[in-house]
Amino acid sequence: MHRRAWSDLTRKYLAAPPHAVSKLRVVVTGKVGATVHNRVVNATAAVSVIAAVITGCSSESHAGVEARTIKVLINGSDTGHHLVDCTQVRWLWTLKTLTDDPGLTAQVETGGDIVAKLVQINNIGGFTGTFGQDITGAAQASFRNGTFKVVGTAVGWYHDKPGERSSARFEIITAC
Repeated sequence: MHRRAWSDLTRKYLAAPPHAVSKLRVVVTGKVGATVHNRVVNATAAVSVIAAVITGCSSESHAGVEARTIKVLINGSDTGHHLVDCTQVRWLWTLKTLTDDPGLTAQVETGGDIVAKLVQINNIGGFTGTFGQDITGAAQASFRNGTFKVVGTAVGWYHDKPGERSSARFEIITAC
């Protein structure tokens, strides 16, 4: 593609509203022998390359792209790090692993006092159980230097004894 075509494409892409980018197309003319071929090239790939170059040169941090992990201990045993998604709606943070099994969901309220609201553990360290504020189990939460820590007890069962109601001590640590 000639430089002029690239600069025209770049100018059109940067000026186009987001909903129009997928419809942006470029016509490239080239000669093969004596025959002229008109090829319609979908600009999506070219636009993706341009966007990647622009983004790669940016000095901004892109928090949505970074992989975050959550460390989970069950009864003091480290179950490893799990990929986690952190979302916030007003004062309520939801920490959810990217996999459901094994996985967990935790909710922490940060308006004023830091309060553990919910922890749902699914097959982590062989345990499945729940903590729910004022419902079942007990937990405390803290937020220091950008790191959440939730420590408590969940009620549920161990997968090797699914018929027996039991409890497990958990510790959850992540930086969101």
